[in-house]
Amino acid sequence: MQKVKYSKLPEELTEIDAPLGSDTSEENVIQHSQCQADVGVQCGRKEIFARANFTVVQAIGLAAFTVVICITLVITLNKTTWDSSTEPYSPSTESDRSKGSGQPDEEPSSGLFDELSTEEYVKVVHALRTHIPDLYAFEPGIDEPSPPTTEEGHSNVYSRSRLSALSWTEQLRSNSLWGVTVQVPDKISRFKFFTALQQQQQPELLDRYARAIVFHARTSLPEIREYVVGPLSETNCEVVPDRVIGYNKRPLGETEYGALLDFLTIQTARLDPLIQQTYKASFFKTVPSDKWGNGFSQSTSTDTLCQHESLNPSHLRGNPNCLIPTFASPLVTKASPNARRIWFRLVRQVAPFIQYPVDLQFEIDHTSLDPTKWKVVHIWFQGQTYKSVDQLLKLYESGNLTVTPSPFVDMYPGQLEPAPSQFEGADMPSMTTSPHRTIIQSVGPSSAAIPKSSPLNPFGSLWTKQQKLKRSPIVNPAYSIQTEADTVRSRLFKANRIHLLPNRRIRYQHWDFHLTMHRDSGLRLYGVHFAGQSLLAEAGLDETVTAYWGSSPFMQTMTSLESMFGVGAMSSELSPGVDCPYESIFLSVRMVPNAEIGPQRLRNGICLFEWLVDPPSGPLRRHFEFPVTSSGASGGTQSADHTNFASGLAARALVVRAVSSLFNYDYVFDILFHESGVIEFAVSPTGYVHVDPITNRSQTSVSPWIVEHAFGFLSDKVPIYFVLHQHFFHYKLDIDVLGTENFVKVIETHGQPDPSSSNCVNVSPGESKGLECPALWMSVFQPRSELEAQFVNKFERPKQYLICKSITQGETKKNERCVRLDNRGAIKSLFSDEHTKSFAWSRYQLIVTRQHDTEPRASSVFNGVDIVDPVVDFARFSQDNESIYNEDVVLWVAVGNVHLPRQEDLPNTVTTGGRLAFFIQPHNLFEHSPDAHSCDRVYTRRLEQWLTGFHDASHCVSTPLSIL
Repeated sequence: MQKVKYSKLPEELTEIDAPLGSDTSEENVIQHSQCQADVGVQCGRKEIFARANFTVVQAIGLAAFTVVICITLVITLNKTTWDSSTEPYSPSTESDRSKGSGQPDEEPSSGLFDELSTEEYVKVVHALRTHIPDLYAFEPGIDEPSPPTTEEGHSNVYSRSRLSALSWTEQLRSNSLWGVTVQVPDKISRFKFFTALQQQQQPELLDRYARAIVFHARTSLPEIREYVVGPLSETNCEVVPDRVIGYNKRPLGETEYGALLDFLTIQTARLDPLIQQTYKASFFKTVPSDKWGNGFSQSTSTDTLCQHESLNPSHLRGNPNCLIPTFASPLVTKASPNARRIWFRLVRQVAPFIQYPVDLQFEIDHTSLDPTKWKVVHIWFQGQTYKSVDQLLKLYESGNLTVTPSPFVDMYPGQLEPAPSQFEGADMPSMTTSPHRTIIQSVGPSSAAIPKSSPLNPFGSLWTKQQKLKRSPIVNPAYSIQTEADTVRSRLFKANRIHLLPNRRIRYQHWDFHLTMHRDSGLRLYGVHFAGQSLLAEAGLDETVTAYWGSSPFMQTMTSLESMFGVGAMSSELSPGVDCPYESIFLSVRMVPNAEIGPQRLRNGICLFEWLVDPPSGPLRRHFEFPVTSSGASGGTQSADHTNFASGLAARALVVRAVSSLFNYDYVFDILFHESGVIEFAVSPTGYVHVDPITNRSQTSVSPWIVEHAFGFLSDKVPIYFVLHQHFFHYKLDIDVLGTENFVKVIETHGQPDPSSSNCVNVSPGESKGLECPALWMSVFQPRSELEAQFVNKFERPKQYLICKSITQGETKKNERCVRLDNRGAIKSLFSDEHTKSFAWSRYQLIVTRQHDTEPRASSVFNGVDIVDPVVDFARFSQDNESIYNEDVVLWVAVGNVHLPRQEDLPNTVTTGGRLAFFIQPHNLFEHSPDAHSCDRVYTRRLEQWLTGFHDASHCVSTPLSIL
């Protein structure tokens, strides 16, 4: 297998190279950062596995009820540059730009690890077509703003619009581009780059490459092939073939989903009398599209309840008389390891549609590339399973089918509406002032061409709907103070401390790091340094899984690995005042969610703000030593020189936040940079919980496990139960403590040992017999190989995990210089090893492996499709049992929870109490806590000063730190 190399750019390209007319000043980097989806290489050991990108279409029917992701098309390409300037964010640039004449914003400087720009994407498509001439792909300028309608408009181009004009069979048997993502440079190249930056030298620029995933359907044996394309700075990019993957493992795409909708339309049309009688509703389509081909009546009957009621809509949140489909994620399961099968269930077309299911589900075998050969394998109706539509219809028409009517019941009458205090107006003013803030309304980009909203294109609707909205307000944090209340607010947020440099490099206090967002996994950090010392080479989410079980086959199948859909690709627009403080700095995000809709841009994709955290608006540390009595706190002495003081420090931190809306769930992802040298990773789940209908038979006859409350608490209002489930979040931490050679120490704490198995006796405190057992003690273990570094939490033996700098020969130290992992969100998986093959990492709370560029992720976008034989099997990462002593090591950290929803999870699960977090803390790395010399610290020997408070020190400069 050919290894991908990253070479130095030509000298003439090392200067800043920005599009004509763009603003290359540092301020222009602030508002419009682009999205970056990490698509490194995906793998098992010794072979490059691909990180694929794409957002798979969920069956959600009409787009009016989808959670919206707001983005605009990236117009220009900015090459990767280096700049050592450290000027803080200045709001003047944003203010000046708000005075424009309605022209689109200039595309800002891109990050080192951002996803592809439009220009780069076009280069990749053209390069691939030199090897695959008949490759269909999204074509900027052709597939938008309005697709050509005549054959002459695109006769010589294999565009998406041309592909979509073909029949389903022709589309499924065509070669098509599925995803394009950035290929992250290898570890050695990145290490050299960041080392040069810290030494204030100009580093060699990193060439940008792309990883492309192509569906090859025109071969005798269809397959998925991956290609590495680049360097993207060159006019003619090289295309290097990489991995080949079985075709059944491909994620569900727009074409296949559209054909499945037509297939469902045919089946539900036959069952329409039964559906109308049971639910007083009909499927939202009456006939399949003309892409289905001959053999089905193309009548345009509007006699169904859905079609009739849709003509006179009366429900504010949708049409309860219409049924739309949703699907369960995996397509290849243990029950059918050699086939592609999907479970659909029908839900009412009412927001939130996910909580209005009916008890009718279909399992469809869609293995063939000819949709006319697809078949219904099972139908689940009101707790009973049937093998075909014919069987169910025969029972119904003969009067031998027991039917329980299930009319619509609104769970949220009068609730899911705008609040009385909510500002309601079609247009936001360009400048809004209030007693508490000044909002500068920036000029938004021109409306990009997004796929038209339709039930056949749910993701088209996701990208399109927000285009009608105005640009979100951006606040001038440094110049918005108008009242005393704002003065208080300014103490919480100090914009002058946050320095945003080119290439998405961010400095805050002693912190220095590069920020990006990867398509598959969301927020990502590279080159994290504190006080000039390396801590993390790479850090961020790797995968998230939600696993369910219930009484219906749909819920029993629902095990959703979200990187298949894209944690970053499904990031949502952030709302000032709801998702982030008004004073936040909002960064844009760019990516290619999938090759069916092309390059896109999320405008408010990431927010950064300084805040008082942990405890909220409280101290990071403090002590109060003013005695209550004259001698009570002085040890009985006459002098009070050693007392009568108080000290403290506010708990400030930089918060980096993004929110992913993964269908029904929303995840608030935070990375916090504390002044104490601690970095915190956290996730807070919210959104709509899944529910399942209760039927008379589903609770009694299917399985002895199915009893009341077996799979969740029952609703008090409607015949549903709230489905219990388990969340898993897996993080990758490439730890580099003062360099790449590190080792692991495990500190285990113990209580009093059993006297019967030891040579000591337990005694009471203060009692001494010479052989007393220690009441509390610790032991040290150093794992030397990977199999020794697979850890499952045992609460009876608490552990601390240290990652330490290697000790050179002859070096003597009392304490190794380390960082400590403190996992506050550890959870044990409740699923069997068989069930977790595609996410084997969930079996452990921590695993340490040797760093390899061929193991960039513990999962893949294909793992969520085939959960029986995963493309990336994380269990194999440690099988070769490599040394992890004085080596470059990676920590794989898992957090999660078990969620048993109840009535208070309606309408949404709240974030209160649901936050899952872990911390990386300095451990014997500094002489004191790094915040000890913070310019924000306070110390006083006057009680009155303590009581009245201290002046704001927003412009002070902290003392430089030195490590041990």
